[in-house]
Amino acid sequence: SSGINAEWPLRPGTMTAATENAAPNIKTEEEKVEKAEIKAEANGSTEVKSEVKAEVKAEVNTEVKSEVIDTTNVEVDPGVSGRIIKQLEYYFGDKNLPQDRFMLREITLDEGWIPLLTMLNFKRLANICSDKAKIAKAVEQSGSDLLVLNEDKNKLRRNPNKPLPRDNEETKAVANNKTVYVKGLPLTWNMDKAEEFFAAHGKTCYVKLRKNQDTKFKGSIFAEFADQADADKFLAAKETLKIDDKELIVMGRNDYFKSKNQNMKDEKNQKRKKYRLRLCVDTTA
Repeated sequence: SSGINAEWPLRPGTMTAATENAAPNIKTEEEKVEKAEIKAEANGSTEVKSEVKAEVKAEVNTEVKSEVIDTTNVEVDPGVSGRIIKQLEYYFGDKNLPQDRFMLREITLDEGWIPLLTMLNFKRLANICSDKAKIAKAVEQSGSDLLVLNEDKNKLRRNPNKPLPRDNEETKAVANNKTVYVKGLPLTWNMDKAEEFFAAHGKTCYVKLRKNQDTKFKGSIFAEFADQADADKFLAAKETLKIDDKELIVMGRNDYFKSKNQNMKDEKNQKRKKYRLRLCVDTTA
């Protein structure tokens, strides 16, 4: 058996760890620009290595099978609980799950269930809370329609009634229209600070801190709002958005890449002109 449960509602065409290498690599010009820009971020884009040693994996599975988490008298700070749910919903969400190799592999192993012990390999979640009982309690109390906790309260999965959306041009366009680009942010910002900033303007699906080759934050962010209305309001208010009295550069994702594409074309044209000019000078010399 391959370990893949046919009933688990992966969206049609979703890549798994077994099929992703055989999938065609078709990219638009816009995606090529984006890939070139964030190439330096590739090493930091996945928090967990997809390769897990067999003996360690076996040890984890044994521990999980025998574990029952009791949340009866567990208390979780509301602020911490909110951050736990936001992070878990990101991992299992429409944006991250289809492209996260580690998560895609894990959800094929046990009908979509992933042990809390495994989830704590994600550094960001572990930094928010490393207590499995508190994480389970947070999910229990959240009323999240995306996350499901198992009976023993030691595993999570994405709600089977919420299959991943189809990956097509229409869904990409919808996501792109809700995504904004912001530049001019303090270089000292981390993810918590960025999420705090965007939370004042609406719920986000994801927030991406853009980094340079040294993996240092370079002051710009892509963020996708959950609702188009919130994205529109954010863009409409761009003239008033400031940090420490400093104006920010704010635009939609589509406008950003149009501008970036045009800049690249202009640079190429300038190089061609300089080259031709040098040829003319060399010829007349």
